[in-house]
Amino acid sequence: MALVAACSPPAPPPIEPGAFEPPLVRLQQLVGASDHLHVDEVRYRESDARLFHCSYTFGVIDARDPERMLYLAQNLRHKIPGDERSPGCIHLAWDGDVVYTVHRGNVDNPAFLSGWVLEPDPADPQKLTPVQLPVVQEPGVSYEGLDTANGYIYVAQRQKGLAVYRRDVRNRFIRVGTFSDLNNAWGVRVRGTTAFVSDGLAGLAIVDVADPKRPALLGRAMTGGQARGLVVDGHTAYVAAGSAGLVVVDITSLTDPRVIGKAAMPGSAVRVDYSGGRVYVAAWNDARVYDVTTPASPRFIGAVRMTRDISGQGGRGARGARGGRGTQAAQGEEGDQPARGRQSAPRVSAALRQPDAEGLLEDGRPPVTSRTLGVAARGDVMFVGNWHVIYSYRVFPDRKAPGLLLPEEINLVDFGPVAAGGSTTVPVRVTNQGTAPLTVFDAATSNPHFTVTPAEARIGPGEATTLSVTYKAASAEKESGILLIRSDDADNAIRAGYLVANQSGLGVGKPLPDTTVNLVDGGQWSSSEAKGKVTLLAYFATF
Repeated sequence: MALVAACSPPAPPPIEPGAFEPPLVRLQQLVGASDHLHVDEVRYRESDARLFHCSYTFGVIDARDPERMLYLAQNLRHKIPGDERSPGCIHLAWDGDVVYTVHRGNVDNPAFLSGWVLEPDPADPQKLTPVQLPVVQEPGVSYEGLDTANGYIYVAQRQKGLAVYRRDVRNRFIRVGTFSDLNNAWGVRVRGTTAFVSDGLAGLAIVDVADPKRPALLGRAMTGGQARGLVVDGHTAYVAAGSAGLVVVDITSLTDPRVIGKAAMPGSAVRVDYSGGRVYVAAWNDARVYDVTTPASPRFIGAVRMTRDISGQGGRGARGARGGRGTQAAQGEEGDQPARGRQSAPRVSAALRQPDAEGLLEDGRPPVTSRTLGVAARGDVMFVGNWHVIYSYRVFPDRKAPGLLLPEEINLVDFGPVAAGGSTTVPVRVTNQGTAPLTVFDAATSNPHFTVTPAEARIGPGEATTLSVTYKAASAEKESGILLIRSDDADNAIRAGYLVANQSGLGVGKPLPDTTVNLVDGGQWSSSEAKGKVTLLAYFATF
């Protein structure tokens, strides 16, 4: 009589990562006099390969070699009558050796229109000593995006519309004309005698400026979202439209422009540039590149997210994809070496046993996203300005690679109060925004009271899966840990999230303490008025 031994089926073999090259490769991280610029606009001038930026300060960069960029002038602040802060700028535009700059104004900084004459430095011909122009300040006016053409300066002024100025021989700004029929003018680009204005919720406005004293509306296109930055190439306008992403508008007919294409994105599209059949987008959470050889169908090439160490223990720079000469590596960055296989990429669980794994310091807080507001392009080179410094990247449009995308709340996953013996599960959505299959081959946590399933996943391009992170409380005391996701994303081989439960102070699942605020109209609001109601409180800062 034959005996058959019962046995369990063998465990499936672990899934193996692929080997990919990133479509965006960092060439240089340019750190000058400051590593916290809060860059707003970045614009590249092809005629002399200069890169200009507006930030806490105004700066001029020699970008002839994008791997070895050099500052020609930096840390320039505007002298404003009656103001002691000496602010930087938000937007810029040039006309020869003059670069015009503006600031919208906020609680700390005044609104103004000014500029700089780019004078050579007598002591060093390789440097510049810009001289500031006089300042224009008009009651109730906020100065936003600007452009120059035909000897005039065109300035978007929010609800005040589009203003046209000229500069006289004494360098004074003279207002020539105004077009007021706009909703929230934020950006402007002028081609010939036509101004294209990004007009907030009112989309793209096209204005005839053949007579600068009497601008007239030609047509509009509703883009959706909040139209902000824009760029024009031939018969096509590309609009960075906030939550609506990249919006492509056919402007062949100036009186009847039509939206012909869109590209959604996880962040908020702020600014945009065009070069060589590609569109480059500063999208708040990252910088993104699209092939627009067919404008109606933007094709995603790649994105790069830059981070900043918030531990205060060594991370002085932000990060992006590494590679190439001129790269200045920053400490306190998330791991980003490409995963070539399990031998060269040890499992996360082992890495987490190291006392200071991957530079994750201060109670396991990983580096957080450094916000990206500025972008410029030259052929296959992308220049990026974020909250901290300036970067350059080389674009390899034919490379296919996965792209790991996590929700921004991964920086703080709060489980709220959990009683001893209880448990709470939080879903974490993992998306592959890339162009090749993404393999997550190890998801693990540093604290055994936090667990994550599944540990492995394969995600097709454009698809997503959900990780379930569960906290089982041993006590009512605060506990924290880090979630590490290791994948074959060539730019983000390791992504980390901060997990916390039973955190002290205000947080998820805790009652809102009595709160009273002063309203701008002179009244007051108390949280007691909202008892029993769903209330959204938005806390924000102005810069």
